[in-house]
Amino acid sequence: MQNQSHRERWESSLLATAMALVGGAFLFDKLGTLVRASIVSFQAAFQSSPVLLVVVIACLLLALFRVATAKPVKMRGKGAQHEL
Repeated sequence: MQNQSHRERWESSLLATAMALVGGAFLFDKLGTLVRASIVSFQAAFQSSPVLLVVVIACLLLALFRVATAKPVKMRGKGAQHEL
């Protein structure tokens, strides 16, 4: 029983290694094309910065609202120690 479990672990490790090698070779083969296609010019980044700023501010306001409306957590016991 123990040998079979050990064998399955080796098989899964070998499969993961093979998939990583094949996937890495495929990624490095296509990496140049992906980099050239995803280059964003400085002007495009500068023009889209106000939209990004609005999205960040909206996320921060939503997080602040959720924290402000959250119910307080009641601690149990005298010390109220956390179990890590």
